[in-house]
This record gives sequence, structure tokens and C-alpha cells, in this order.
Amino acid sequence: MVVDRLRAQHDVLVLTSDERASEAPPERWIRRQLPLFVGASGDALAAPMLTRRAVRAVDRALGAFAPDLAFIWGAARVPKAAIRTIETAGVPLAFSILDYWFDRPYENDPFLRYLRGDQRGLRAVWSLVTRASSRFPSLRVELSGVTPAAVAWCSDMLREATSVSGTLELVLEQTIHLATTHESVLRDLARKPGKRNTILFVGRLTPEKGPDVALRALAVLTQEYGLDADLVLCGSAQPRMTEALGELARVLGIGDRIHMRGALGSQALAEQLSTAHALIVPSVWQEPFGLVCLEGALARVPVVASRSGAMTEVLLDEDHALFFP
Repeated sequence: MVVDRLRAQHDVLVLTSDERASEAPPERWIRRQLPLFVGASGDALAAPMLTRRAVRAVDRALGAFAPDLAFIWGAARVPKAAIRTIETAGVPLAFSILDYWFDRPYENDPFLRYLRGDQRGLRAVWSLVTRASSRFPSLRVELSGVTPAAVAWCSDMLREATSVSGTLELVLEQTIHLATTHESVLRDLARKPGKRNTILFVGRLTPEKGPDVALRALAVLTQEYGLDADLVLCGSAQPRMTEALGELARVLGIGDRIHMRGALGSQALAEQLSTAHALIVPSVWQEPFGLVCLEGALARVPVVASRSGAMTEVLLDEDHALFFP
């Protein structure tokens, strides 16, 4: 959506990840060439090669397009040397920051962090290898010097929690809360809760989102307070997580009350929100924004959420939602 709006009045080149590039239709204004780290221990071993590919992709894009502005967002798994290449290209620079990748990006990068020479044990050995590989022109990363940049933060909480790289001077900052792309559907959604109490969870089924908290809460509600209710979980999940939640439901004695719907499209999700008696958002990490809270409130579903990150910035406690603890 962002790119579509920009393309209405500007020439735009998008440099994005090469994930599933072979499945995407070719578009002359999109280059699917950036390799990504996978977030595993093997990232360090692959880091020199992936970093080299990423820097080359950026160099080619800058050379071919000569942009008047570089706009960077969603770079959590991108080799950060590619970001630094853009920073030092002499192009006006703007960032949209929606998560924590902007917090000390070079210190946390699987390649750049080994250039400091402060590692111990086996990591010290790999640090020597990494520093040797940095002699190649495409892997020479200069972290001295400061580049002016503008930043749009998705929340004040994220802005305050982020230690910005010393390579940037933020000359313009603004917090711009996210907006849902489903506003028209959710705003006009008819509320039609069924006779059976239904609690809805929407989001990726990952540990930080707290789906296990939702299961444990349902067990307490049914077994200690006599509430007859089902829990519907809507979101993508790895097979291991699906199995773990199924086993937890069995141990808690609520296996017949748990329904996993997987990731849903807009219309199917709207139907779930329409019939839900409550939306639970039990995140156990600090949410950078918490868009699902906003969408639940827009659909007029009672929201019960953990007091996490920016979610209390999005909705007011006891006015728009009930927060715990």
C-alpha cells in the first residue's frame, strides 16, 4: 500500500528480500535480491556471504536508479552492511521504524559484531576470520562518520526504548501510529456474538505473543469460575508450536475447547471478530504497537490485553480495553 501510493506521483524502485522470489510475478520496479538472516546460530557462518550479496544488491540498485530519497523499513533480517551502504551513499535518508531492529543494529548484526575484536573462545577465532574477510571491497564497512536522517516511529514507547546507532543524526523525528488496512470492513462490522461464549486470539502463535497464557486463562475461567467458553486462535504457527499448544490444552483439560484456525484472510477474520465475545491479547514481550488491539476496538469487540509496550498507548485502560496485570 505504501509503495502504491508513492508510485502514484513518483518513480519508485523497491529493493526487497529474495524470499520466494521465484514465486512472485516479475515487476520492473521491484528487485527481489536482498538475502536475509534466518535468526539462527548458523547466521554467523553464512554472514560474510550474505552480507556481500546484500551490499552488491544495494550498490547495483543505487547505481541504476540514482534515487532522490532512500526510504527504509522492515529491515530486521537484512544484513546491516547493506543499510550502512545506503547511509553513506549521499542520498537523503528516511526510516519507518515498526519494531526493534533499529536498536543498536550494527552491534547486533551477525557479521558486523565480529569486526570489533572483543570476542572470546571460539567466537574470537571466528572474529579473526570475519575481520580477514572484511578486506574484500564489498565487505569493507565504514562505521565512522554521521549521516543525517528522518525517522517515523510507530509508537512513543518504541522511540524511547531504542538506542539509535551513532552513525545517524536524527534531524527529524515523529511518532505516527499505525492504521489498519481493514478500517472500512471493521468499522461497519455487525456484532453478532453466538450463544456460546467465544474468546478470540489473533496473531502469530509464537512464544512472545503468549498463546499459552490464553490457554491457561481459559482453564482458570472454566474450572475455577465455571465459565462455559471456547478459545479460537487465528494466526500462523510452526508445527512444533501447534503440537505444544495441543499438548498444553490436553494437560489443562480444555482440549475440546481450543480451536486453531490458522492464518485467515480479511473477510474470514472479520467474521471471527463479529462473533467473538472478547478478544484477548496476552503478549509477554513489549509490543512495539499492537495493531490487533486497535482492530479489535474498531470492530467493537471487548479487548482484554496485557499491559505490554505501546498497547496502552493505543487504547485507554477501562475506556477502550481492560489491561492486566
